[in-house]
Amino acid sequence: MIFLKIVPEKHMKRFYVLGPVEKTLFDDLYAVRLEYGRIDGMRRFKVKLFESFGMAQKYHDRCYSRRISHGYECYEYLGGSHGRDAESDSELPEKA
Repeated sequence: MIFLKIVPEKHMKRFYVLGPVEKTLFDDLYAVRLEYGRIDGMRRFKVKLFESFGMAQKYHDRCYSRRISHGYECYEYLGGSHGRDAESDSELPEKA
């Protein structure tokens, strides 16, 4: 899922990518992948590991709720550059 927060009057253009809960190659570990930063700027990556699927899903749901409560809009993931390299704001992915 891609979350975007664009507030032109504050010169704010941020993105947040929340990956699905995934089983890792390690026994009994689950991962949630995060990517965030400024659109057309520096980005950061984070992978959170959990001992159970339930714990990972709870974290994933909390991240989703937090982005929505902080004013981000959720867009459907369509692959590619996560909206970072779009030449204009009119090229945003479809809303979920």
